[in-house]
Amino acid sequence: MELVKSNPLLKTRLEATRIAQAPKLHHRFNPSPAVQLSRVITRLLPQLTPSGEPSNYFEAKSNQEWVRAMNAEIDSINKNETWKLVELPRGAKCIGLKWVFKIKRNADGTLNKYKARLVAKGYVQQPGINFDDVFAPVARIETVRLLIALAASNGWEIHHLAV
Repeated sequence: MELVKSNPLLKTRLEATRIAQAPKLHHRFNPSPAVQLSRVITRLLPQLTPSGEPSNYFEAKSNQEWVRAMNAEIDSINKNETWKLVELPRGAKCIGLKWVFKIKRNADGTLNKYKARLVAKGYVQQPGINFDDVFAPVARIETVRLLIALAASNGWEIHHLAV
């Protein structure tokens, strides 16, 4: 009851009880400069480590290496005519795009290149509406061995093509 009398801001006995039961803090904790630096490093660590690729365009656009990687991807898409711009049919919904970023490293761990890929958000597609066929060619190992044997026995050249 003395807390209520001594503090006119407390209106009820319940508030006074809550305050009286609260733990008492004798001093405010001021972290040392080392602790403060540790917090800064922890916050910045994802950007500094090899696995610290940006998770979206907004994180990547401030770094010139990622901007160059994104421009290279757009140039590649245009050069290979990967996509064709068309008018969106009436009633259709546009499928979104997403940037995926990856730092490629050599076997010794040194930086090889910054890789950016622009991918369609395919998980929103519906069969029969957004696409009709799924084409994913997979060669059986027996077929590959047969073709290599034929090429070897006939003296043919073999060329690899990554699609």
